Amino acid sequence: MNHSSVMASVFSSVMMSYAGAVIVKLDVPTDIAMQTVGQMVPGAENMLQNVLQRNYDMCMASTDSLIGVADAAISTANQCGMPAKIFEDMKELFVKATEKGYGSKDATSIAEIMLGNE
Repeated sequence: MNHSSVMASVFSSVMMSYAGAVIVKLDVPTDIAMQTVGQMVPGAENMLQNVLQRNYDMCMASTDSLIGVADAAISTANQCGMPAKIFEDMKELFVKATEKGYGSKDATSIAEIMLGNE
């Protein structure tokens, strides 16, 4: 996986988790959420569906694996002299979700941390 793909994969999981958590908290109808947010990123409809159903068994990328990907993104940012804090914060979400038993589940399970299921 090249450096830009590493960074993109971390961002897409986090972005869809945040979007899904907001949709759940605001009780946005699923059809509206899927029509708008679900079309933003390739694979977004699957990631968003995981969060809306709060079922992370359909795994595109495990939470455990995204910890390593976040580490690679941190390393790449540091090598390029760019701020890495955003990736460190993302990694923290993946670590918390893993500690809560979501390590082998889809990385969108970090939404459970955002929804207060810590």
